[in-house]
Amino acid sequence: MKRMTLLIIISLSLLSLINGSSDFSTIFNRFELKFDQYVEDIAFEDINEDQLKDIFLFTKVNDKKELHLFFQSKHGFSLTPSQTLAFEDKAIIFDVANLLDQYPGKEIVFLTSSALKSYCFQNGSYSREPIKLMDISSLFQFPSPESPVRSKFIWNIGGETYLFIPAPGSLKILGKNKNETFGEIQQIHLEPIFSVRSHLRISEDLETYESFSQKVIIQVPRLYLEDFNGDGRKDLLSLFEDKIKVFYQHENKIFSEEPNFELELGVLTDEEKKSSSPPFYKVLAMDLNNDNLIDLLASKSQIRTMKSLSKLYIYLNKKGKIEPTPDQILVNESFFGFPEVLDVNGDHYQDLVISEIKMGLFQIFKMLLTKKITYEDVIFLGKNGRFPLIPASRIRSEVIVDFDNPEKSEGDVAFFNGDFNRDGIKDVLRKIEGKNEITISLGRLEGKDLKFSDKATYLIKEELSSRVILEDLNQDNVTDLVLDFRKDKKKKIVIFLSK
Repeated sequence: MKRMTLLIIISLSLLSLINGSSDFSTIFNRFELKFDQYVEDIAFEDINEDQLKDIFLFTKVNDKKELHLFFQSKHGFSLTPSQTLAFEDKAIIFDVANLLDQYPGKEIVFLTSSALKSYCFQNGSYSREPIKLMDISSLFQFPSPESPVRSKFIWNIGGETYLFIPAPGSLKILGKNKNETFGEIQQIHLEPIFSVRSHLRISEDLETYESFSQKVIIQVPRLYLEDFNGDGRKDLLSLFEDKIKVFYQHENKIFSEEPNFELELGVLTDEEKKSSSPPFYKVLAMDLNNDNLIDLLASKSQIRTMKSLSKLYIYLNKKGKIEPTPDQILVNESFFGFPEVLDVNGDHYQDLVISEIKMGLFQIFKMLLTKKITYEDVIFLGKNGRFPLIPASRIRSEVIVDFDNPEKSEGDVAFFNGDFNRDGIKDVLRKIEGKNEITISLGRLEGKDLKFSDKATYLIKEELSSRVILEDLNQDNVTDLVLDFRKDKKKKIVIFLSK
């Protein structure tokens, strides 16, 4: 009996040691995809709707712009592209959507200065030549050096597909006619903002910046399609800086042409607006309290002489009404960018992950002398749209800064949006720069506290990229890992795909 007990204890100890430093190969298969060209952009999309996300890689050599498509199978990814598609020279923005019923899978839909066109997916690959869906004018008149850029302008609402096309002074909404062709349904008064040329690019939504000519860039409000007034229909919300406009969708599926609700939050005071170094701020819209209505979250941070100050403003939706006075303000004597908003503990309420950095005159001098930046990732668990003053967990990190060559800086970078054991609780992935290591510490709940394993459950020794992407590529509820070497100019990506 004693011998059996001793064997059990030894077995459990050995299991603990194995779990403390198991190699990624126990749960992941590794794929390394290399390319001859520099990769401009990367995206993940289930093209053939087989519940497996495929990979889009956009490359540009001189004027030659191509999409390299890697289709995922049950065995993973091939090391060479499944198909390379040359983009039409006049393409400006594109999106991927199931637009045409006569073709299986999803189409690559793009806008030129005068037309809407599509590459169609059939018999396992895309057509070499696009088909024209309709003639249309839009805001986008000239391809830029960065074009085509992936931008979200196609949405599915109630089982039907709609296209939202920005035009000068309005937003055009297209839908299917009775003969299955696309036509304009309505126009909404929603003006873009023009300004001087910028080096910044647009992201995956029509939200920030893109230079569509040699001299002018266009700022387009961020668009959301969410229920705002609690009638079960998707409304259109536009958000630009801290100003929101809401256009209700009616029973006939038509949106109001003028806003039904408008609000300017006034995140910056008049004094802050006039400041030579105004605070950094950002506003996002999301459902914070799991009532299926979209709320607002604003963040404001500023570095001051003695110490920094940051504030988070929570605005909850009361069935179609958001008050200009916040429902909650969280104050923090540190500097941070916009918090990461996600459900960390699996209770369907949004939580906050904030990277706090103590920044004042003393800390700046200390950083310059030691070349070290110390910060904490702080997790606040939300409930019904409210957040406690005391965080559920703190994780400390340190970065050694190389001011002459920032790319050679070393230290820990933590990621919180991965679940590597299917328990619904987010785990911590650490990229340990300088050691070429990545570790995973599993998360667990102990009462109201959020704990992460002291010893890493998984360890990988791997050349690290400047960018790490966490995605569930094979839709098995285990997060996969992508090391993106685009900015490192190594012309490859490395994928760790869960088994």
